Amino acid sequence: MSAGTRGIARHTIIYGLGTVLQKGISFLMLPVYTRILTLEDYGVIALIDMTLDVISIGAGAQLAYAIYRFYHKAETEAERRTVVSTVFFSLLLSYAITGALTFVFAEQISLLLFDGPDRATLIRVAAGSMVSQCLLIVPLAYLQVQERSTAVSAISLAKLVTQLGLNILFLVVLRVGIIGILLSTLIANSVTGIILSAWTIRRVGVSFSVPTLRSLLRFAGPMIVTQFATFFATFGDRYFLKAFGTEADVGLYNLSYQFAFLMYSIGFMPFITLWGPRCFAIAKEPDVAIRDRSLSDGFGYANVLVLSTTVGLALFVGDILRVMTTPPFFPAANAVPILLGAYVLLAWASMHDLGILVRGRTEYITLSNWIALAVSLALWTLLIPRFGAFGAAWACAVSFLVKYLFTYFFSQKLWPVRYDWGPPLRMAGVGVVLVSVSSLLPQLPIVPSIALHAVLSSGYLAFVWHAGALSQEMRREILGRVRAFILRPPGAASS
Repeated sequence: MSAGTRGIARHTIIYGLGTVLQKGISFLMLPVYTRILTLEDYGVIALIDMTLDVISIGAGAQLAYAIYRFYHKAETEAERRTVVSTVFFSLLLSYAITGALTFVFAEQISLLLFDGPDRATLIRVAAGSMVSQCLLIVPLAYLQVQERSTAVSAISLAKLVTQLGLNILFLVVLRVGIIGILLSTLIANSVTGIILSAWTIRRVGVSFSVPTLRSLLRFAGPMIVTQFATFFATFGDRYFLKAFGTEADVGLYNLSYQFAFLMYSIGFMPFITLWGPRCFAIAKEPDVAIRDRSLSDGFGYANVLVLSTTVGLALFVGDILRVMTTPPFFPAANAVPILLGAYVLLAWASMHDLGILVRGRTEYITLSNWIALAVSLALWTLLIPRFGAFGAAWACAVSFLVKYLFTYFFSQKLWPVRYDWGPPLRMAGVGVVLVSVSSLLPQLPIVPSIALHAVLSSGYLAFVWHAGALSQEMRREILGRVRAFILRPPGAASS
């Protein structure tokens, strides 16, 4: 096994288990949400969340990503602490100012989104959640660069449990409606963020370096601009759906999109949470052959996770919606396979922008994302008025393909890496065939349908295991870790 991928199975399993638990708990709430909230409520929440995400980008959320690069670049522990502290206080100030402005102009934002000021209170609560989210960003990034996967997973799970418990209180017991979801997020973020921030400051101290901030901004500045393009390419279709349809149309499409997010969260984020910081360390390897082998191994490992999760969700999405929601939500399954394919391309782009980041030429990421956004705008205008959610899904897939191709081209031009494309392409091809066959079959009763999809999923996993994407060493490590976890005595601490 290459040095760069050593131990990757252990950390990925830990991150993965944490993420699966989080998403599993969230999915258990789906029957509650879909029986208390309407499609219109889903649409309102989606539009508010998206708008606050745009505002948070302007507040500099991407600055935290610079921690990964500059933490490893620093030569002393004091310099590393200064990097973390500088990012923390810079974001705290920018988020506080941005949140205050959002609070003041909430009525104007409500007029733009909903043609009236009625939902200004919801926007003000969401602004508070955005500011409290800032308290979590740097502490979690700090834990990630230290590869403390167990701590990151435990903290994220604890926050989620707190938030969902509050959702039950506000929605089921108090029946306050969608404002209860926003209040739950605000309270959970605030409590967890205050505790984590206090711990981080105690570890790194209070320091602020203007030269360090300048370096961070030079690196992250283009990425902030990039993030605007990325965000609108990802979420702008909801605004078009609202313009040409209703809030219910937005809600249904947003539910479809949750499965793409679920794939990205379960199939990719556990891996990239570890790999994102580590790949910068691998980039320092002087032997190009060893470096390329490590990066190619990482890409192969990521595809096992990403493509297996994608195929599983594409096969089971109809069954999940039939079991866990009510009939008005069932059509959300139709657009899911297209969106899942789009997010496979997004995962590839996140893996293959390393050359751009290593060379510090983040303007190329900016260019790739703005080109993708231009493609999205053209396709939304053409497809959404005629095809609705299907048009939005295909526009997403095409724009993400454009983003990936340009990102890969620029990255390889700046800092070439030799990747083994054979196994990922074989896995993707077989997955497309299985999902296509499943979609052409008539809908079965729920139990036979689940059985059929279980057989297809098992066959795909068997193919993946023998497709050559994982080295023998990595397969042995995965099996060893899984066996150790299963056979571990109750109460034993994880490593």
